[in-house]
Amino acid sequence: MLDLIPANNARHFQFSRWMVLFLCGVMALSGSANAQENPINAPPPQADAAKKAVENPLLKLVIPAYVKPGMRFVFNGSSVSMKGTGEGPMRYDVVAVTDSRVLMNSVNYVKYGFDGKIGVSSSAGVDVRSGVPGTNSIGSIWVSKEALAAMAADNTMTVAYEKWPINGRSYDAVILVKQIQDSAQRTIYDRETGLLLGMQLATGKMRQDNDLNIFNRENSSILSYQTARQLDLPWFKADAPKWTKTVKRMKYQGQSRLSGGGVAQDIVTAQSKTAEITDRGDDWAIIKSTSESQGVTIAKDTLSNGPATIGGYWINPDALNKMKQGVVDEDPTLHSVLTFQIQEGAVGKLGVLVETNADRSYQLVWGYSLDDGALMYSMVQDSSMQTTTEFKLVGRE
Repeated sequence: MLDLIPANNARHFQFSRWMVLFLCGVMALSGSANAQENPINAPPPQADAAKKAVENPLLKLVIPAYVKPGMRFVFNGSSVSMKGTGEGPMRYDVVAVTDSRVLMNSVNYVKYGFDGKIGVSSSAGVDVRSGVPGTNSIGSIWVSKEALAAMAADNTMTVAYEKWPINGRSYDAVILVKQIQDSAQRTIYDRETGLLLGMQLATGKMRQDNDLNIFNRENSSILSYQTARQLDLPWFKADAPKWTKTVKRMKYQGQSRLSGGGVAQDIVTAQSKTAEITDRGDDWAIIKSTSESQGVTIAKDTLSNGPATIGGYWINPDALNKMKQGVVDEDPTLHSVLTFQIQEGAVGKLGVLVETNADRSYQLVWGYSLDDGALMYSMVQDSSMQTTTEFKLVGRE
């Protein structure tokens, strides 16, 4: 069983790229030339997915009952490299589920060493289409029990079955250790649920010659499962606005502000962002955004917009108008609070969602039109880095 937390006991962006590179590296490491020895190491389904799934049923995406819209998985990550260290929690929110894919959004938080406060570093959309460990865009949060049972040791990988303790609980775990060239990977899954319990990735040269510890390399990153819980927020069951079925792109203008830092005046840089819908279904869309400053691309991001998205490009306006103002959700693991208020400002009367933590070291703000549910305003504020980035909607096509 999963270690679940009650859904709502409410009472009252640049991250060190170590974790993104770590998880993407897992995808590369999970491939192997020994596909016949380990059937789940076969390439992921492409155009002939149906045919390959019949030939090798382990390629088929198996969606456990606990993976449904509103489910949140929280992990803690840490990294050590020749250039420094990094630490912070990560969350994965399931926003939409179909027969053949699971859409999630990940948010990476960072703990700053100089003051210990938490900031929000980056976010990404995750499109899960394969049941093969490591073939998804940011690693595998789960695999099927059948896939785990099919794992077999070969000349590059060992398979072990051990007890794995996390936060006072012991799991029956499958531990896969793979070594390929200048990389070593350890992946731990819960045998009962297939849920990812932990990962370790080490890359680069060995720190010491003839070291028997294959993970003692130049770069090492660790990801550890913390909790999972089911959220049920007011707009999760509401339909997307009708205009979202045909809109192609949304355009924003804004700015980034750097305060303090030994300068007399704030440094303000104009920015623009274009969010383009690249794929969509009945109740979901994949949106890729490009941010520019002075004609130069400074960021590219992907977001999965589904029924259970928090901070997406739209929310059903009827749900917004019926929402009670105040605390919407408290996350006991991340120590964050999500609130809702109706506010009137330069862009009109908006339904505003704000995520922050106890010491308000960061704020994520999303302001939605109460008329059609469009994201009209967004802001990311980081008090430790003294930065504020905000955008306003200026057009739709």
